[in-house]
Amino acid sequence: EGGFGPKLPTEIQWEYMCRAGTTTDTYNGDLPSGDEEAHKVLDGIAWYNANTTLDRRPQEVGQKMPNSYDIYDTIGNVWEWTSTPYKD
Repeated sequence: EGGFGPKLPTEIQWEYMCRAGTTTDTYNGDLPSGDEEAHKVLDGIAWYNANTTLDRRPQEVGQKMPNSYDIYDTIGNVWEWTSTPYKD
């Protein structure tokens, strides 16, 4: 706490921003149990193993659909860091 500069959001703040007011698994809908159906939900909004098989590096921001808050890349692409501490 204290100090200057940007701070990481808490996990709850990240979740709120990421879901953008939705109550589904993702802001693009719920994730079905089958891989093919889940890929249809994720492909438009996220970079993940199945759609980066040729280049598994982080992808350029803004290539996928933003959420309703007009925020891009909240799912996949890179790890989501929060300030919420975890214990093993």
